[in-house]
Amino acid sequence: MDANDTRPTPGRQERDAGRGSDRPVIRFGEAYSTAPLMERLPDEEFLLNLQQARQLRRKSPQVYFTWGVLQDIRRDLAQSPRVERGGLLVGHPFRDRDEPRTNFTVVDGTIPQPSRDSSVGHYTVTPDMIDRARRTLENRFPGGAVVGWYHSHPGHGVFLSGQDMTIVRNIYNAPWQIAFVRDTVRDQEGVFYGPEGARLEGWLELEAGAADFMRAADLYSLLRDAPDNRRPELMAELRALVAGSRFLGHWRRLGRYQELLLSAEEDYYPEAAAPPPAPVSIDPRAEIDLIDRIALFEPSPYDPATEPPEPVSPPASESRTETEAREKIMEQCRFANSLAEKGNIGSGLDVLRPLADKHRNISYIHDLIRYWEDVDRQSRPKRPGRPDEPYPG
Repeated sequence: MDANDTRPTPGRQERDAGRGSDRPVIRFGEAYSTAPLMERLPDEEFLLNLQQARQLRRKSPQVYFTWGVLQDIRRDLAQSPRVERGGLLVGHPFRDRDEPRTNFTVVDGTIPQPSRDSSVGHYTVTPDMIDRARRTLENRFPGGAVVGWYHSHPGHGVFLSGQDMTIVRNIYNAPWQIAFVRDTVRDQEGVFYGPEGARLEGWLELEAGAADFMRAADLYSLLRDAPDNRRPELMAELRALVAGSRFLGHWRRLGRYQELLLSAEEDYYPEAAAPPPAPVSIDPRAEIDLIDRIALFEPSPYDPATEPPEPVSPPASESRTETEAREKIMEQCRFANSLAEKGNIGSGLDVLRPLADKHRNISYIHDLIRYWEDVDRQSRPKRPGRPDEPYPG
């Protein structure tokens, strides 16, 4: 992709790959941006080519295309296989709810942008094309976000040229945005990720049945900006989706989607509702001080058959930083306890286990986990003839 009046040859473009350029670049207007949502990685049952998937799912970042999207890209680029052509990629960025350090981007739609000014070595996008793409995004993909772009390199390889990198760094520069490049002559393609355009080893494809979690993300995005008279309708659709979807069962057990409460009796608006506490983020120095003073978290002995453990009172000499760090952890623990006490033991344990992994030396968290695991185990029906063994959870 290039500027209005530039006609680089394929050889020149290949030599310029990865380098900047002082040639003029068209302005694309305001960049698309959004914050990644928390979500679990798509279940393996929804993945195509499972053997390759298991290798790629151990890496971060990851890119997923829903069923049919890659075919749409290839079909669009094949309309003009000897000249450059391109478009936008629509979807959502996510962070893995079970392992927040893992980022993944899911593409579930495309917006082709055919240009009247293109050749084998350049492809021009005008401001009018960008305006039309925005309208298409709002009309065809309500709630969706532009997660990147795609274009062809007819016969001159799969890479990001100097002009491509200018676009990446100035427009599609979020750490979760991607560029998909296809050589329509050699039948080669690749995915590049983030502001530095790092090439990924591969990508994953999802079967059609995985669409529910993308629709939930669309509804959540629409709710953020919806007028008051539209919110009840959108929230009712989100509740019904979470209630009936196998893929969204973890949100159903939590009683919320992201920070939106799913109970019809409660105020679900983010600005009015008291959201569950965010994942704990503590200044590393405060965390070291806190763990060094671990005595304040030593629990009193407890009987699993009676009540959960309680942390001892903090010392009077506790610093303000330590108090803030302790309160963040305790807020998570209280939230987990409230879920478990209402019968959502699995959801409470879902909150506590990542917390315990982060703070391995805080025995109170581990004791809470053991307590609720004991309660859960004792509440399950026993197997006939084997009274000491409950049915598996």
